[in-house]
Amino acid sequence: MLQRGLRNCIELQTQVDCHHSPPLGAALFDIVQNTFSRHVFIVIASWVKSKLDAGVVLRRVFRERDANWLLHRRNDLNSLNSDQLDQIEPGVAKKMKKVTKAVFPVAGLGTRFLPATKASPKEMMPIVDKPLIQFAVEEAVAAGITDMIFVTGRSKRAIEDHFDKAYELETELDLRGKHDVLALLRNVTPRNINCIFIRQAQALGLGHAVLCAKPIIGEEPFAVLLADDLIDGDPPVMRQMVDAHAFYNCSLLGVQDVVRADTASYGIVASRPVADRLEQVSAIVEKPTPAQAPSTLAVVGRYVLTPRIFHYLENARPGSGGEIQLTDGIAGLLQEQQVLAFRYEGVRYDCGSKLGYLQATVEFGLRHSEVGEQFREYLAARDTTRAEPANVAPLTRLRADSR
Repeated sequence: MLQRGLRNCIELQTQVDCHHSPPLGAALFDIVQNTFSRHVFIVIASWVKSKLDAGVVLRRVFRERDANWLLHRRNDLNSLNSDQLDQIEPGVAKKMKKVTKAVFPVAGLGTRFLPATKASPKEMMPIVDKPLIQFAVEEAVAAGITDMIFVTGRSKRAIEDHFDKAYELETELDLRGKHDVLALLRNVTPRNINCIFIRQAQALGLGHAVLCAKPIIGEEPFAVLLADDLIDGDPPVMRQMVDAHAFYNCSLLGVQDVVRADTASYGIVASRPVADRLEQVSAIVEKPTPAQAPSTLAVVGRYVLTPRIFHYLENARPGSGGEIQLTDGIAGLLQEQQVLAFRYEGVRYDCGSKLGYLQATVEFGLRHSEVGEQFREYLAARDTTRAEPANVAPLTRLRADSR
């Protein structure tokens, strides 16, 4: 049965390659679907897609139908180990790699927060007592990612120092008996986590920053997290996206709806719904005007990408200032691979803006285990006594307790 199905697929491939006929592409899909069942079908269908390099139309037929039916059957693969997969089709298990690497582009100048970011990285700005970059790394760790790749620039040494071991500080805390704080400090970088730092010599755009990580990523799927976007999710958003990637085995973009007036601040996708919280992307536009935006579905700072993205980033045409946009790479990737927009569950704080940063500080301050309750009391007292500036007791108490 396996050989007959493959023979039918290959015979029909020739017709599709010669005539580029969409009906024949659909016919091939039906042949594979009707010949096989369960995990055999999904593996053979994936094999056919990878072999038909010339059948552009056929691949597009598969992309359209994958999201609705084919890809939903990937559950059949979850019960198979790599040896069983390779018995069905050699090399299949190798193609289904887990996401274990994450890229953190942290070379930006942070001009919106000057002068605070003149000598200190914007990613090190704290939300109460934890820097933004640590929130992003913890989110990646919760997703099972072990290799953290930081694409840095000049004046970013504080990020490297933050994730390095601080021998003098740890020794001092140990001598003073502050073991709780010592444990907190040591857990900044769990033992199973590798931190890798790459210098981006010039700030040439997000796409260029991601491209800098290519020698370390190799041929593996990988995550991209922008620390500016602090997203509070349960489970963490990258965990949600990595799980979706394991199911669909394609690139995913974290998205959310924005008001049309704000589309010029985001990459905007054109898409159609295919499943709960999932949309199939047909186009992506970088910072369109409200009138030109194909939708109001905006890409935010969470991505899971296949390594094929590097090919399109290497060949992308630099835009204004010589920058290479990640959006352009994704637009190229859409021509040959499926890309899904993922509506994550969580609340996003745009900490690249002053207002978003303040909102995150308030929300995380209210739930902080050490000062949350006192902070809540202060805000409540401030609301009721705003007309009486002389009443500063709540603030005084908070300052006294924090010494």
